Amino acid sequence: MKNAKKIVLLVSMITLIFSLSGCGKKTINLDKYMTITATGYDTMGTASYEFDYDSFEADYSGKIKISGNNDELKAIGLLTGSSTEDLLISACVNPQLDKNSDLCNGDTITLKWDCNYTVAEEYFNVNLECSDINYTVSDLDELGSFNPFDYVSVEFSGISPNGTVTIVADDNQPEMKYFRFTADKSRDIANGDTITVTATFSGTPVAFAEEFGCAVSETEKTYTCDAISYYVSDASEIPQDTMDKMIAQGLDEFNANEVSRWDKPENLNDVQYVGNYLVTLKD
Repeated sequence: MKNAKKIVLLVSMITLIFSLSGCGKKTINLDKYMTITATGYDTMGTASYEFDYDSFEADYSGKIKISGNNDELKAIGLLTGSSTEDLLISACVNPQLDKNSDLCNGDTITLKWDCNYTVAEEYFNVNLECSDINYTVSDLDELGSFNPFDYVSVEFSGISPNGTVTIVADDNQPEMKYFRFTADKSRDIANGDTITVTATFSGTPVAFAEEFGCAVSETEKTYTCDAISYYVSDASEIPQDTMDKMIAQGLDEFNANEVSRWDKPENLNDVQYVGNYLVTLKD
């Protein structure tokens, strides 16, 4: 009889142990269901993540229960008609990548978990486990480079300081259909002035890369005006060879017009250049 009581007691303890074990929180490791990928072109890659809901449901279907009255569940959005597994993820799990665009090969990005552990424990009896996931970007397609200014000529014309600029683009180059060029200054240009030409890009860098297999390397370039005609403001600005020609022409004019009018031009012994004066416009 004593042995029978011991057996009954042992069976009762085992049943109690199983009952207590069933009341414990279920631990779910979220990391195992997450995949991070990067696609696109080097320097303009994009990253995304995917949570494997199918595997998650296969592992936990029927094993997660929601507890709480309808008012509580409705207040936190847990009465949507989805499966319990979907409700757990949608209500408690919100992963985020710290960077997901303009990626280069070799970049390291991190997926961080933003989890509502309290709701998971109180309403699903679940303990969520997760940790930051680092991912190194690789295998993005390499791109060549395209400089639109290789197919642009900038021409200065007019007279300094009232010069103008003309921008001529090579329309025969197919890539150039994506660009429009403007100068920050187009008139009243003097020798020594610099202007900045901007290439405005239409479309998207990704579309450009997909069509031509290259990325735009430069969108601004500075040019210096240094070769248009100008009015001198001081005689020292006149080049010496030009000054020599002017002096020689002056002597010729003197000999042709003045000396010929003298009664005795033979009395002229010598003519010397003694200087000049320069008349300039006032501002």
